[in-house]
Amino acid sequence: MISERLKTLRENTKMNKKEFAAFLGMKYTTYNNYETGSREPSSDFLIMLSKKFDISIDYLMGLSEEREPSHYYTLKTSEFEHIKKYRALDEHGVAVVNWILNEEYSRSIEAKENFAEILTSIPYAYDLAASAGMGEYAMDIAHFEAVGLSETPPKGTDFLVSVSGNSMEPKFSDGDKVYIRRQEFVNEGEIGLFFLDGNVYIKKQGFAELLSLNPDYAPLPIAEYSSFKCFGKVLGKCHCKIIDL
Repeated sequence: MISERLKTLRENTKMNKKEFAAFLGMKYTTYNNYETGSREPSSDFLIMLSKKFDISIDYLMGLSEEREPSHYYTLKTSEFEHIKKYRALDEHGVAVVNWILNEEYSRSIEAKENFAEILTSIPYAYDLAASAGMGEYAMDIAHFEAVGLSETPPKGTDFLVSVSGNSMEPKFSDGDKVYIRRQEFVNEGEIGLFFLDGNVYIKKQGFAELLSLNPDYAPLPIAEYSSFKCFGKVLGKCHCKIIDL
């Protein structure tokens, strides 16, 4: 079939074999072997013909009656060889190759997106969920690890921490990541990260109490005998995914 398509293509140019071979920049004997079918054309030759005459490789190989090629991309020789092998696979082989291709495509795209998205890195208290509820364990045993972000944190940010619970809804929800600036106190009405009687909270500073934004939660009183400390001020919510470095 290739030899027949090749002959038709040459005859449409009104050239004989020697003229056509010279036009293609190849030896006459090589071209003659291709057109007579005594030798199978190389993939480089088919790609060259496809580009020179703007004709589909599938048409040249007799796999399609559509002469017009797809111009979405240009095949490399190695890619063309892979396609030939793919078309020779049975149903099981096609399914295996498709699965591997999809898995590797997803992994590669994700890796490229992660690399392109990283604008900065910041310490993240990965094992501490600051409570927006009933309280979490003390901050001094938290572990910090640098993570990448695809957005620029608010000016003055020192670290990132997760929110646990829903007492600060609608502003902060369970699982949100928030930016913290280290400081020893916040003004009344500001939201901070606090230590109170062995637990860590994200709350609003009240007068001698910590307040929730969710009305279902009662204030937490800061008594004179309480173990209380402010770790920092909440500067805002992280709106991007965290990327492991």
